[in-house]
Amino acid sequence: MNKVTCVSFLLIVLLTLTLGLDSVYGQAPSFSIRGNVTEADGTAVGEGYTVKAVNQRVSGWSIYTDGKTRADGS
Repeated sequence: MNKVTCVSFLLIVLLTLTLGLDSVYGQAPSFSIRGNVTEADGTAVGEGYTVKAVNQRVSGWSIYTDGKTRADGS
């Protein structure tokens, strides 16, 4: 095996292991959450409420995690 073939093989093995381990632990590169914020009686809260996402598994996200509700509660 020459050096290029050996390095290519090792790179493929490392990439496969890395992607495989992410699947095993159930981590995804991104996700989205959709829904409406409602009062206890089911009516939409209206606009102006802040919705904050909290990641319980990682100490910090590199994205903006706050969002504001609209008049319909979405």
